[in-house]
Amino acid sequence: MHPDRDGLKSRYVYGTAGIRDIGWFPFNALVKYDLHQTHEVDIWRPSNPEVRDNCVTSEPYFLPRDPESDDEDNGWLLTLLHNAADNITELLVFDAKHLSDGPIWSTPVGSLWPWNVHTTFDHPPK
Repeated sequence: MHPDRDGLKSRYVYGTAGIRDIGWFPFNALVKYDLHQTHEVDIWRPSNPEVRDNCVTSEPYFLPRDPESDDEDNGWLLTLLHNAADNITELLVFDAKHLSDGPIWSTPVGSLWPWNVHTTFDHPPK
């Protein structure tokens, strides 16, 4: 969720999901859920089945575009995606308004990064 909404009523929540033929872990997808208005669920997972079946996503970080904005999904989601089949980890950046459209930017960051199940973000003091 938006870091300035911590402890307050929030419209959106972002998280990880396990969408697999068998079992649910490790997480291989990201989810955005509208808690109050439309109750829609927006899901992203890798389109390539080989990557999808052999990957782990970290819990997404939400970074607001404008810390002064009341638009709770006006920002970016960052996640690490580890592809075990190719032994590569990528940093993926998504437009939080359009999660299922897929990443708008990505870069390799090495082979194996630790799975970070819980995240935090702290913007600079005002």
